[in-house]
Formats: sequence, C-alpha cells, structure tokens
Amino acid sequence: MTEEKVIEKEINQRLQEAWQNRYTNRKKSLELAAQSLEKSKEQAYFKGICFSKLNILLLEFWQGEDHNFLQEVLECHNFFQASKDQLGLTRSKNILALIYDQYGQYEKALHYASKAVNIAKEANYKSAIADALTTLGQVYSRIREYPSAIECFKLVLGIRNEEKDDLGKASAYNLLGRNHLLNKDFSTSEEYYHKSLELRNNIGDINGLPWTYLGLASLFESQGEAEKSITYYKEAIKSANTNDSRLKLLCHLGIAKNQLKTHESSEAEKNLELALKISQELNVKSLHAEVLEQLSILEENRNNYQQSLNYLKQFHQIRESILNSETANQLKQQQIAMAVEQAEKEALLFKEKNKEIRSSIEYAKMLQETILCSPEIIAQEFPEHFILFQPKDIVSGDFYWFHSKKDINFIAVADCTGHGVPGAMVSMVCNNALNKIIIEDDENDTAKILEKVSSGVRSVFKKEGAKSEANDGMDIALCAINKERNKLLFSGANRPLVIIRKGEVIDVDADRKSIGGVSYDDNTFSKKEIKVETGDVLYLFSDGYIDQFGGESGKKLKSKPFKELLLSIHALSMNTQKEKLAEAFEKWKGNLEQIDDVCVIGVKI
Repeated sequence: MTEEKVIEKEINQRLQEAWQNRYTNRKKSLELAAQSLEKSKEQAYFKGICFSKLNILLLEFWQGEDHNFLQEVLECHNFFQASKDQLGLTRSKNILALIYDQYGQYEKALHYASKAVNIAKEANYKSAIADALTTLGQVYSRIREYPSAIECFKLVLGIRNEEKDDLGKASAYNLLGRNHLLNKDFSTSEEYYHKSLELRNNIGDINGLPWTYLGLASLFESQGEAEKSITYYKEAIKSANTNDSRLKLLCHLGIAKNQLKTHESSEAEKNLELALKISQELNVKSLHAEVLEQLSILEENRNNYQQSLNYLKQFHQIRESILNSETANQLKQQQIAMAVEQAEKEALLFKEKNKEIRSSIEYAKMLQETILCSPEIIAQEFPEHFILFQPKDIVSGDFYWFHSKKDINFIAVADCTGHGVPGAMVSMVCNNALNKIIIEDDENDTAKILEKVSSGVRSVFKKEGAKSEANDGMDIALCAINKERNKLLFSGANRPLVIIRKGEVIDVDADRKSIGGVSYDDNTFSKKEIKVETGDVLYLFSDGYIDQFGGESGKKLKSKPFKELLLSIHALSMNTQKEKLAEAFEKWKGNLEQIDDVCVIGVKI
C-alpha cells in the first residue's frame, strides 16, 4: 500500500469515528472532522474534504449557526454525484433535505429525503436508510401527513433495534411520541415519550433528554395542563446545551403560550421577546410566524388592537409563503412522482398529466400577459424607462400598469397576495379594478383611486353570508405624472416611491395598509404632490427584490442596500440599469431559490 493510500485510510477511519460521535459527543465529532478536513486538503483528497465538510456543516446546522449551508452542501453533493459515491450522495441529499425543511421549502425537502432513502437502500446502508427515513418522516409531519410520518419512524425504530443502536431507538421513540401527539392519540404519545425518557436516562443521552422533556411539555400543553407543561419546558431549558438555540426558541414559545392562557401577560411577553430574537437569528420562518401570532394574541388581550393587527399581518405574510395551497399541491405531486418511479407506464401517465397542467398554466401566462401594458406604449410617453419583470413561477402575483389620458400618465407596480396561479388570479381582479376606476370612471385623484379599488377588490372577495372576508388583496405604488406641469401625484399601499435627483435619494413613503384583504376601519389613503424636474429618475417596485434571501449569510437584501444599488446605477442608460439590477439579483440569490415575484420599473423624466 502506497503512503498516499495509508494516509487516506487514516483519514477515512477518523471520519468514521467523527460521524459515529455526531450525536453522543458533538465536540469530539467536530474536532475529528476538522482534523480530517485539514489532512485531506494537504493530500488533495477531495473525497475526504467533502465528507469532512458534510460532518462539520451538519453539526453547525444543528447548533443553529448563521451560515450559508446550502451552497457548501451542494458543492459536496455535486462532487459525490460526479464520482458516483453512494454514501456521499445519501448523506448530502439528506442534509439538503434538512436545510430545505428549515427554509420552508418542503417540496424540495421531500424530494431530497426520498432520493436519499432510495440510494441508501440500493447500497444497503442500514444506518443511512434510517437517517433518511427520519428526515422523510419529519417532512411528512410538517405537511400534516401524520400516518405516513409514523410509518417512517416505525421503520426507523426497526432498523435501530436491529443495529442495537440505543441512541437511535430513543430518538425514534421521541419522534413517534411527537407524531402520535399531533395525530391526537395522546395515550400512545405519552407511552412513547416515557420510553424515550427512560432509555435516554439509562444511556446518559444528555443531548437527547431536552427534546424528550420538550415533547412531554407539548403533550401536556395539548391536554390543557398548563402548569405541568411549563414545568417540562423549564426542564428542557435547564438540561439543554448552551448552543441549542432552536430548542430554547421552542421552549420560550411554549412557555409563553401557556402563560397567555393563565393570563400571565408580563411573563409571557418576556418569553416571547426571547423567542422572537432567537427566531430572527436562526431565520426559522415557521417558528418566527408562530411567535408573531402569539404576540398578536398578547396585544389583543391588552386591547392594543392596531399593534395586534400588525403582528397578525406579518404572521399571515410568512405563513402564506410556506403553507399556501400552491405549495401543498406541489408537495402532493412530488409524492405522486416518487410513487410512480418504479413503473414506467405510471411514470409516463404522470408525465402526460404534468404536461397538461403545465400547458394550462402556460395558457394562463398568455392571458396574464395581455393585461400588461406593452413597453412600446410606455415608450411613447417615457422614451427612457425599463421594466424588470421576473415572476417566481410561470405566472405572477406582481403586475405593472400604465395608462395615458389627456395630460396625465398613470404608472403603477402592484404586488398581489401570493404568487404562481393563486397570485395571478388575484392580479387579474386588481388589474380590472384599476381599469374600471381610472379608465371607465375617469378618476384622476390617486388617493381616491386606491380607496375605490380597495372597496371594489373587497366586494369581489367577500364571502356571501360569511362573517369575514378573504385575506386577498394587493400592495401598490401608483403615480399620476403631469409632464406639462412637472407635477407628480403619488399614493401607495405598503409600496413606496423612490426618486433620485442629482445624485440624492428622495423617499416617498406609502400608507402602511393594503388594498382589500384584511378589513380596516379607515379605508382612506393619502396623496402626495411632488414637483418633478427634468432628469429625475423614478423607481417603483414590489417587495420581491428586497426580500430575496442571499449573500454570504443567506439573509434578506433589504431596502437600504437596494436604494444604494439604485443610486450607484441611476446615471446609466435605462437598459443598462435593468441589466445591472438583474445581474445583482442573481448574484445575491446565488444557489438559493427565488422566493417571490420581482417587478422593478424605472422611469426618467
């Protein structure tokens, strides 16, 4: 055996030990993986580099560290795919599934976890099969397919028993307890939790114990036993590792929920503040939404209705992005796709069905495009302009609107509830409302336009005989520009206007409410009159660009960097500005998915 092979063998042994310690001794696992990474780099041993990185990334991910995991895991995944390394593919796909699960991208999590199971089965890697089935079960649980999740975890328990893996058995018991709880089978849930607690105490599983306490806390909370629940939540925090931020987030949130039920508002507020801070640091969208919901309840109990409504609106916006009907449909189709992979005939039928669905959506796209004003028509009034329109899916919830009449040019960018097919349907309703108010009714006052459009949209979505209205509507930036008088009227619903004049940014704020959607007692909108000058550049935009996750930390771009980007390019030609904005967006997004529709319009006076 050559010296090079001897060193590679030593690295592989160290990596195996690191992986085996990932649950029992994370510190040791991290040290061994770091040593293997350094040694692998010295030897240019790329297989060792990738396995070391996966081990390190998984541990950091569990610790809730702020890191761009996705890009690095994908690099390892691509290496293993090219080298046809089945163990590497199984691990990398499983970790990708975990990451997408945290991002709320459940269809992708389901896809990668299922692929990991299949590859592990082909290679007969028992432990890897159990790991991938665990992740698959967690995703099924997230989409409320509890019987499917329980079936996965029972298979996991069987494998852990076969391999005499007590640590894995305790974890499987815990997961079964959790999913029987979610399925409202409380007695079976408690049995599994106590099995997990007993086993973890017997084997000294200090990393797992807090999660069993957490499960018991959730169980008693579901049965209305608040004091008992709080006791177990506190036990979980007490026994938790100092770096286990996600668990602490769940505990503080759980304690606050119980305290709200027992009318301990001050204590509940303290726990919610802690939970909110952690959820923002970890960027766990689903849990962040839950914290906002509880804050809304807290403020409602205090009769602070406006603040309660603000929290509730934020809650709905986040929940919509991860649990809307379109996502559920995508997940269901992904499950169908995995089920038919074994039969060529069924796969062909599924392919044909998808083709029909896509054809229908493509037709919907063509219909939606008919409502968008032609750039050539806009160019007649504003020769220097650009439109960056980039839907997340085939059809869009964003749209832009333009109309010229007499000496006034109307231009708007609108962001309707949702994206994809649901968003496109809402956009058609909102577009028709603009046509009616501005063109048919000849209304020129931007504030009155928004007020009338809001009333019209609500009437469309109002459920006959229902106590509430559908939460569908739009945010919009609307300008009425009189070039002869150098005057601009602006009204906005949650979407501002940015003007750059002689190298300075002028912010024109919008009203902090939406068109339609959740009812407001005050249905009025403000109007701002602005004197424009030759050379001014106006920018109207939806929130898709600034809300995109990306960069080194995988966080949102946000408003300030976006305005700085506009300032840096505003003196360029409009076509070049469009190209620069598109390039900057792709660079920021990197390997992450586009999360929303994007629409940016620039107009030079």
